[in-house]
Amino acid sequence: MMVWATGSGILLLVAWLQIIFDHYGENGRDVFEWLLPSIVPTLSLVTGVWINNARKKSQGKKQVDRGTYRIVLAVSIIYLLFIGMVFAVQPMVARPPIEVVQDSSLILAPLQGVMCGFIGIFFNQSPED
Repeated sequence: MMVWATGSGILLLVAWLQIIFDHYGENGRDVFEWLLPSIVPTLSLVTGVWINNARKKSQGKKQVDRGTYRIVLAVSIIYLLFIGMVFAVQPMVARPPIEVVQDSSLILAPLQGVMCGFIGIFFNQSPED
C-alpha cells in the first residue's frame, strides 16, 4: 500500500508541476489522461483491499507467502519507476515531451498487465498456499 500511495503521489506531483510550468504547452491535459489510467486502477485495488482487510481485524492477521510478497513489491516498484523514467528522460531526448509520454504506453501497458497479474495472485492466496 505504501509503495503505491507514495509512488502515485510523487508521479502526480511531478506531472502537475510540469503542467503548471507549461512543459507540455497545450498538451498538458494529455499527460493526465495518460497518467491516471496508468496508476489509478491499481491504486484503487490496493487501497480497497487494504481497507477491507483493516475492517476484518477480528479474523486475525493473515500470513502471506514471503516470496510472492517480494515479487509483487519488486514488480510494483519497477512499474512505478518506469513511469517516473518517462518524466526523467524527457530533457535528454530531442523529441517533444508529449511524444515521449504517448510512446511510453507501448511498454507500460504490458508491464501493467503483468504487474496486475502478480497483485491478483498475491491478494487471492490463502494461508494454506
